[in-house]
Amino acid sequence: MAMLPLMAGAYVGAYLLLSEPTVSVAQASDGGLDVVYGDRFGGGGQYTEAFFWPLTQLDRQLRPERWQDMSRFTTGEPHP
Repeated sequence: MAMLPLMAGAYVGAYLLLSEPTVSVAQASDGGLDVVYGDRFGGGGQYTEAFFWPLTQLDRQLRPERWQDMSRFTTGEPHP
C-alpha cells in the first residue's frame, strides 16, 4: 500500500517533466485561422499521450493559461 503514493508521485512528476503544450495554426476554409491546442511529450507518441491523458485534462482545467497563451509561441522559446 505504501507503493501507491510513490507511484502516483512518479506519474505526476513524469508528466510535469515531459509535458509540453503545443499549438497548430492552419488556414480555415472561411479564410480565417484555426488554432488547435495540443500536447507533446518527450517521446512515446500516441502511447505516451494516452498514458498521460487524464493528467492533461486536469492540467488544462487547473492551468488554462499554460495551454492558451499564444505569446510564448512567438519567440520559439519553451514556456517556463
